[in-house]
Amino acid sequence: MRIRFGDFVFDEGRHLLFRGPEPVHLAPKAFQLLGLLLERQPDAISKEDIQAVLWPDTFVSEASLVTLVKELRKALGDAAHDGALVRTVQGFGYAFDGSVRREPAKDVSPHRHALLWGARELDLQQGENIVGREPDASVWVGHPSE
Repeated sequence: MRIRFGDFVFDEGRHLLFRGPEPVHLAPKAFQLLGLLLERQPDAISKEDIQAVLWPDTFVSEASLVTLVKELRKALGDAAHDGALVRTVQGFGYAFDGSVRREPAKDVSPHRHALLWGARELDLQQGENIVGREPDASVWVGHPSE
């Protein structure tokens, strides 16, 4: 499943996060945390539940989760004090507060179609594909001047 929020596209199947056309580096645990927050959005998730999913059968201190949330916020450009995307629920846990749009899995076709954009290869879906710079385009192509 692909989930769009702001300038970002979270592609769980391909295990990638994009900001516009550019991939955003996330450590595996930070990617897993973002996936969990998006999956349960808009609900808040307790620290205990997050730790059970991210570190099953392993003891980790609460500081590990705090560090992971900081890494995720930095990658998303989300300042801790305003928490527009990742909100701290005091004394409980975290929630994803951004507006999201879930996209269904792509249709499976015996033929693969792609658009070459610089060094990137952007997969096209069967049928109509809207290519553009608007966040709601099915194929988002950014430009360095933006």
